[in-house]
Amino acid sequence: MAHVSEILGAGAGLLIARHIYNRPLRAWQPKSGNNPLDYYSLSANGSCRIEIEVRGRFDRNNWTKARDQIVKKIPAQTSKSGSSAISYAGIIFAPRTTKNPRKPDFLVVDPEIPGHPSENSLLPLRLILRKYAPYFVWQGFTKFAQRLIEISKLQDNEFANFLEHGDDQLRRFNSFRTSMHINGIRYFGTVWDGILWPEFLTGVEISKGAFIDGLAEPIIDAMRTGKIKEILFLNIEEHVGREDGYVRVLLDDGRARAWAPSIDKLLKHP
Repeated sequence: MAHVSEILGAGAGLLIARHIYNRPLRAWQPKSGNNPLDYYSLSANGSCRIEIEVRGRFDRNNWTKARDQIVKKIPAQTSKSGSSAISYAGIIFAPRTTKNPRKPDFLVVDPEIPGHPSENSLLPLRLILRKYAPYFVWQGFTKFAQRLIEISKLQDNEFANFLEHGDDQLRRFNSFRTSMHINGIRYFGTVWDGILWPEFLTGVEISKGAFIDGLAEPIIDAMRTGKIKEILFLNIEEHVGREDGYVRVLLDDGRARAWAPSIDKLLKHP
């Protein structure tokens, strides 16, 4: 149960941090280490690092202890890493299993610790490639993913050349199996048949059907042509909906997940 609350806390924390720092979901990365639920981002110009420390506590159990842990851990980690973070926020999320309207569900702890600017203005663009690489691994397109990682590690002059001309290998490597349109945007991805939509997401039991996990076409095109900056400014409206047996979830990082009773209905849905 504690692990579930931490996962919920990480999701809620990212949504809050997105608005606090005006950084879209596509700009956040898991921090290195054993905990995949801690995230960081960079400011828009790449000069500063932003990190968030999240705690999840059902019904505010050990709420005070969680707050004290964050307050103590933030300065310690900043000092230990020689931090380049200009801000290191702590976020506590308390999902409720009982009604208690008098107590808050969220607490944001921001000690406003000063940091040090980064000299590498290309770093945010490198991190964009690293962020999306795991998506292609999950889809089974490891060559495409490996090439993204290789490009992200190029010397500055080579990386600048990629930004100007793109990459021939990425243009050749396959990165999807099928596609569909949602709200006028084409999403490339993979369809799985015989999938149950997670009942806990909608509260409604749904029989087996077809499921797609896709990535917006402008993002894949930007990777192949080197126009990575366009990804940072891509405007995709988030949406969660269910109609006529069709379920879909769109995120502002360009990911789309959709379910329908059959593959035919899934790919033909407007």
